[in-house]
Order: sequence, then structure tokens, then C-alpha cells
Amino acid sequence: MSDDTGFDSIGEYQNLLAALLTELQKGGRQDRELVHLVGGLGASLTREADMKNWPTVKAALTPDAYDSLLATFQRQGNEVSNAGNQKAATAINVMALSLIGSRISDLTVSEGVAILDDFIGFSMQTFLKDVDKRRDSARRKKPSDTRN
Repeated sequence: MSDDTGFDSIGEYQNLLAALLTELQKGGRQDRELVHLVGGLGASLTREADMKNWPTVKAALTPDAYDSLLATFQRQGNEVSNAGNQKAATAINVMALSLIGSRISDLTVSEGVAILDDFIGFSMQTFLKDVDKRRDSARRKKPSDTRN
């Protein structure tokens, strides 16, 4: 299994997926920081790929693009984890496990990935709404041109 996913066994992946889903179930949607980190990462990747959502991005990845994105997730995840930023590490894990799970043919994994993808979609919507609110607020606060 390690050739396409980076895991030695499906059980190893399932254990990590289960732990992550348990963590998210304990309040992931209420954790504004995590939602914004996941949403920002998902929105950035989706925009960069010129796709409408994260599942579409995953489905369109070539094997080389998949490998590159997975390597980026691994590198960045290690960097933020080593720096002590566990929220950012969790956000990257959400994206990485969703990506990896999309390549595993297993019903239990597919169900877990669907939950991750739902969380990613929710996070992206929340992030983009908040960006729009800030943009609108900044426009309203911008002083009007009062030259005579």
C-alpha cells in the first residue's frame, strides 16, 4: 500500500483517520482557528487548481501532481509540528488524509474521507464568508475622498 499513500498498511491509515475524525468530532466545527486554517488551505488549493471544490481537485490530480501535493503536505506538516503549531499541523493532516483516502478503495475509508471532505467544504465556506465580511467592512471604513 505504501507506493501510493505513504502508509505501510490500510490499518495504519485507518487508525490515523479514526483519531483525526474523533478529534474533529470533539468540536472541530466550533474551533474557529482550525476552521480558518483548513478553509484557507482548501480555498487556496481549489482556487490554484481553478476547480469548484476540494473533491474535484483531488479527482483531477495526475499521479505526479498527487505525489507533489502529498510531499508538500508532509514537509509543511513536519515544519509546523516541529515549530509547535499543532492547529496548523491538524489542518494539514485533514487535507492530507482526505487526499490519501481518495486513493484507497475501502468502504470504511471512503465514509471517513466523506466526513473530512464535508468538514473541508464547511471550513472553506466559513473562511470565504469571513474574508468577504472583512473585505466589505474594510471598504465601509475606507475614508471617502473629501477633496474640494
